[in-house]
Amino acid sequence: MSPIIRCVFTAALLLSSFAAVPEPRTPILNALARPGTEKILKQLGGRPCPDGSEFTCVTLAMPLDHFNRADARTIPVTFAVLPATGQRKGMFVTVTGGPGASGIAVADSYTSAFNPSLPRRFDIVFFDQRGVALSGGLTCPEAAAAYYQADGRAETPRLEAALKQAARTFSQDCVSELGNPDSLPYLGTEQAVEDLERFRQMMQDERFWLYGESYGTQYAQTYAARHGERLTRLILDGTVDLTLDGLQFYAQQAQAFNDTLVAALHACDDDRACAGDNISVSVDNNSQCFDVTLFQANRKVL
Repeated sequence: MSPIIRCVFTAALLLSSFAAVPEPRTPILNALARPGTEKILKQLGGRPCPDGSEFTCVTLAMPLDHFNRADARTIPVTFAVLPATGQRKGMFVTVTGGPGASGIAVADSYTSAFNPSLPRRFDIVFFDQRGVALSGGLTCPEAAAAYYQADGRAETPRLEAALKQAARTFSQDCVSELGNPDSLPYLGTEQAVEDLERFRQMMQDERFWLYGESYGTQYAQTYAARHGERLTRLILDGTVDLTLDGLQFYAQQAQAFNDTLVAALHACDDDRACAGDNISVSVDNNSQCFDVTLFQANRKVL
């Protein structure tokens, strides 16, 4: 599980509050005409997902370029589906954080944290975005290892220049390690949301529920902007502001981290039990999470 996904994983517990919300009904004739999910998955070549997962995986040949009908090239994209165990209410799709993290790899662990009514009433869907894991598995471990061993500080002009150079080197070495595949220009969010729309059509659902976390909120907002009429509900967790450029986003993120830490420490000061403890605070710049650990008499208590 990626560090960013670990940060937001507990937010999946919040989904229980949405399970009982009524949704607009699709026409009865459409509901009656739709085959069962298991039958559709069989028609699409469904197979058990790896590692003993309860999900069924389907790998679909998607257009490499959804916006150029003259381009006949395709790219494999894999979706994981857990059919509803009770009276089906619709399809609930989760878009995990990242980008670049496998949604299918966390499908079972996420679903185990959902309110039990969710998998009873909904087909639960996760997927690996094009180019990721079961949908192409493009990785550059050597380039990534070299980048993460670089000094991540930018406290002086010299360190800042070295960090920028490390980023440039990584971007070049990663592409070289991948062999510069032709698919690279087509791995962005706009192309990927069209994969989900094509999947919706294949699953024969008029509308569905879409939940996005962290980067997944960027994906979900992009889908909603293009195909909003296909959504019954849109749920955003840790929303990415699409009006900000990269520098503005990270500046706002860093300020939010600081504000959260300050608020936590002030709250501790107001709590006699907490104030009597020693607090060790560490910040993981890669996972973008705070770890506030309390120690009491040299014993870890939280």
